[in-house]
Amino acid sequence: MKQIKMIIIDDEPIILRGLVETYPWHDMGFEIVGTATKATAGLELIKEKRPQVVLTDIKMNQMTGLMLIDHAKKFNKDIVFIVMSAYKEFEYAKQACDMGVFGYLVKPIEEETLMQTMKSVYEYCESKTMLEIEYDYLKEILLENKGSFQNVITERYLKEEITETAFIKSLERIGKNFTIKNGFIGICIGFDIAYCILNQEEFEAQGFAVFNYLEKYIFERYKGWSFKDGQDKVIFILNMEQEEITEVKVLVDKLVSESRKMTSMEIISVISAVFYGVQGLRLMYTQLQKIYDLACESGLHMLTGNNNIEVENKDHIYPKNEELLIINSIRKGDTKGLKEAYIQFLLDIEGVYKNEYIKKCLQRMGLSVEFFVYDSYGLIPDIKASFDSFYELLPSLTKEKAQDILFEILKRVIEVKNQYSVEKNKRYFSEYIEKALVYIEDNLVDETLSITSVSEYVYLNPVYFGRLFKGALNMSFKQYVLNKRIELAKKKIIEGSSNIVTIGNEVGISNSSYFTQVFKKITGYLPSEYKKEMVDEIS
Repeated sequence: MKQIKMIIIDDEPIILRGLVETYPWHDMGFEIVGTATKATAGLELIKEKRPQVVLTDIKMNQMTGLMLIDHAKKFNKDIVFIVMSAYKEFEYAKQACDMGVFGYLVKPIEEETLMQTMKSVYEYCESKTMLEIEYDYLKEILLENKGSFQNVITERYLKEEITETAFIKSLERIGKNFTIKNGFIGICIGFDIAYCILNQEEFEAQGFAVFNYLEKYIFERYKGWSFKDGQDKVIFILNMEQEEITEVKVLVDKLVSESRKMTSMEIISVISAVFYGVQGLRLMYTQLQKIYDLACESGLHMLTGNNNIEVENKDHIYPKNEELLIINSIRKGDTKGLKEAYIQFLLDIEGVYKNEYIKKCLQRMGLSVEFFVYDSYGLIPDIKASFDSFYELLPSLTKEKAQDILFEILKRVIEVKNQYSVEKNKRYFSEYIEKALVYIEDNLVDETLSITSVSEYVYLNPVYFGRLFKGALNMSFKQYVLNKRIELAKKKIIEGSSNIVTIGNEVGISNSSYFTQVFKKITGYLPSEYKKEMVDEIS
């Protein structure tokens, strides 16, 4: 799901942290690019980060949320604002609506209401983005920067993100159009993906220099476009005729040789055959993908395609959809989902490729997951050691053993990630629990004390607060309150100042029958038996 940039502003730090950590923003399609506890700081953050959506409190010191909206709209009228307030006052809602805010949420925010609101916001932003692309972006950016647009739109067409008709129409707008007579050659130049992931800083520095060098000298000789294809490689598309293939190969060989002096990484380069017309562009790209994978698999660092090579769909070479499902399962901490996606991943490569290539796919999967975990949470030493051992032993493992080992590593990643999330929650929300426990103690004898009243006091969703409470104290909210009330009742019974009905009322359980039942369940004695038992024990 495409992520929409969002900023959250609330002048109470504990509530702000709860908003950021409580709700599944990523799953709803939103990336939190910044937070602020002051409206003035939030305004500067809006200018810097240029978010599409801002969620802000109304009641804040120095500058209210409504004032913030008014200032922000002066330099960006397109921001979508959602306001929230702990005060159920119609006047605030009316002013917010008059200012064109998208939604108004009342604290404590109900999860279902938030989800519905954010779903509507996401759909609105998506439709708005499409209109902006159609009118503003194409007019202002594309026409003024035809080369960059041609790169972007060609990449989207090759990756089947837009139709052939939309591709041609977009190029017509900038005065570029393809006819059946146009011939194209593709060049793909990249590095070993394992090296890119395991040596990121070195790759970023050396890779940038190499790609810039190649682009400069290739486009000095030929007309064309280029774009990055993933993290590890660049695609060049050149206009030319059939007889120029040898010429291109000589030039690429020379440039790659020179590039090797700039880096310690092994460079892989492949060249396609000549393809013609708009449809030929896609055939060329597909062939590039195939022969690049063949070059990586075979250990050859230069391959040239021809029109007799069977063109195979990229998705059939490596099941990227299943890779995304596996990574998504890890992100959610879903072991069951991981198993289902992993089995499908194996089914997609099983029986189609040789064992050695299957192991290449397993290695690529491991590297993709490792990179995701490193980027998202950071790799703990034992997980990194497991991945490293797997790559080292992979050549000597049977296909079946390699599949089993990788699955065990992926399950371990989820275990560590879930533990990380639990510890993070405990750390971040300890203040909530401490505040809740004080409130419970102060209101223990109030019969209306409930998980809803306590969650409202700490500004958390009741369902989430219940999960958080149980995780922190290893018991449910209800059981905790009952335990505390019975402890208080035991003291009152020992003191002997009141009868059982009165004591029940004094600890917040007015139903005497229910009080007797709960007391016996927790202590093992009826209230009438408890004092005698304690006295006998003391004697």
